[in-house]
Amino acid sequence: MKYKLIFTIILLFLSIISVPHVSAETSIFQRDVVDIKDLENNPRIYDSTTAYRKISVIADINELERYSASIGSDEYFLLLDVTYLDILEGFSKGDRVMATGSFKHVPLGKDIFNQEYVMHYPKRELGEVAISDVKNNPAAYNGKFIKVVGNLTNIRDSSGKTIMYIEDVETEKSIKVLFYGVTTLEKGMKVQAEGLLNGDSLHSENVG
Repeated sequence: MKYKLIFTIILLFLSIISVPHVSAETSIFQRDVVDIKDLENNPRIYDSTTAYRKISVIADINELERYSASIGSDEYFLLLDVTYLDILEGFSKGDRVMATGSFKHVPLGKDIFNQEYVMHYPKRELGEVAISDVKNNPAAYNGKFIKVVGNLTNIRDSSGKTIMYIEDVETEKSIKVLFYGVTTLEKGMKVQAEGLLNGDSLHSENVG
């Protein structure tokens, strides 16, 4: 019995280290990239309910409806959490994306991916854009990296991140920025923020 247990542990360890993935944890927007086929064949390894971790998946949007969305192919696909479909505004079926979040294995049902960030892939960087343009047509900028400049009208800490509102001086339209870092910025300062627009927020690792 003892040797059988040791043998089982060794097999489990070998299966974990042999699963192919791309180590690419370069930012909050991109973690280890895992193939959808690997998720289907080895779901327990990536199941966030037993060992919480975030991963990234690169695939085409296979389905995008109001109550159903998935990425992958007809053979191997991954259901997305429809609770957060607003971050897919402006995307279309067939678009290639990188989704980052947590994978949940459901033994008696359908596995699901809780996406935190979804970006066009390869990465699209638009540079500096006017806050008013983003607010007038958010779908055109969603899933892309942008930079905005304006006045800091509100700032507060919230659950490990800083929530800011940056206002366009001319139009007085503002954008919500979620900053993942430490800052000494204060209300009233002129600031710029760079990051990924998803839904109604600009997620940023670079504000100054």
